[in-house]
Amino acid sequence: MKKGVFISYSEVDRNKKESIKKVLEKSKCLLPIIIAERRQSMKNLSDKIIKGINEADYLIPILTKNSINNQWVNQEIGFAKSQELERKIRIIPIIESSLLSEKLLKGFIHDQLDLPYNFKSDTNQSKERRNFRKCYNLLIADLELEIMNNKLVKFKSSKKLYLRKDSELYLFPDFETRALFGLKNEDIYEYNNSEITNFKIAETIPSIKNVKYIEYDNKIYAQFGNELKHIPNPDTYKYICQFNKNTPIKIMDLHKGMFIGMPLIDKNNIEK
Repeated sequence: MKKGVFISYSEVDRNKKESIKKVLEKSKCLLPIIIAERRQSMKNLSDKIIKGINEADYLIPILTKNSINNQWVNQEIGFAKSQELERKIRIIPIIESSLLSEKLLKGFIHDQLDLPYNFKSDTNQSKERRNFRKCYNLLIADLELEIMNNKLVKFKSSKKLYLRKDSELYLFPDFETRALFGLKNEDIYEYNNSEITNFKIAETIPSIKNVKYIEYDNKIYAQFGNELKHIPNPDTYKYICQFNKNTPIKIMDLHKGMFIGMPLIDKNNIEK
């Protein structure tokens, strides 16, 4: 399922909003939420905006000298902020850099925050568009990397499934191993065959038929590479033992670069 992105902007910055929208429409995991394109006769605009923000996973305010005092932009940021803890919506602004240098930002978004997505304005419109495009492309690329990390990847000409970690792809050797990672069909992102060159093919994930088991702090973990995945349910452990005869190795501390990753799922939730 794609993550919704609500773009907050002033009318003067409409062209900036449109340029972001075009890139989002091509994204495999992000979906622009465009209130103006939702035709609802006699519907109050503020109600439509609230509904749009409630559907969004991210609010991207475009903050320029044109928009920092805009009523709608500030209200949209304020409403999203009120939902931030309850719904975990994230506010990620794109900022005209002069607002930072001149210390013009006030309120929820201010210059004491880490604000990495900023662009330099310019009297040359072509140059400013390039600066802005570079800024929002970086933001979208960062979001896509974050969303698609630890997701399933396949290519159109192949039935192989990979686990994506940053720009590396790890091949699953069998269905049983994939099932125990808790990954469903909706976690699969499909790429064109030519896009495989964008990734590094890493080693194959060890099959549950061959993995080692670690007992640490009175809990059982399956070891995949240098990652320990907790087995939270005894039935899951029994399920794995149907394929694997290894007995747990007890360790006193984590060493040799091992770390604890996401847990393996409950056997009752294994996809049939």
